Amino acid sequence: YPKQNMQHGASHTLPDLLPSYLSVPHSQERIDCICMRRWRTLVELQFVKKKKKKKKKEKKEKKRKKKKNNLILLTELFFPFKL
Repeated sequence: YPKQNMQHGASHTLPDLLPSYLSVPHSQERIDCICMRRWRTLVELQFVKKKKKKKKKEKKEKKRKKKKNNLILLTELFFPFKL
């Protein structure tokens, strides 16, 4: 995994950036762990997608849409509130 991204993922530990179930006092270690796990899951999803090379343009467009959805998903995980 790219170190920069991993660190970035784990840095979102402020209570207002976390879902309500995490607003209960947790140790910093646990919060980092939860953020890290989410980030890694997302990074893994993207790596799996990169391995599969598709020839048709239609399939490429579908892939692009899926990636966009994953990015939205990541944003929602780290910032659960509506901007």
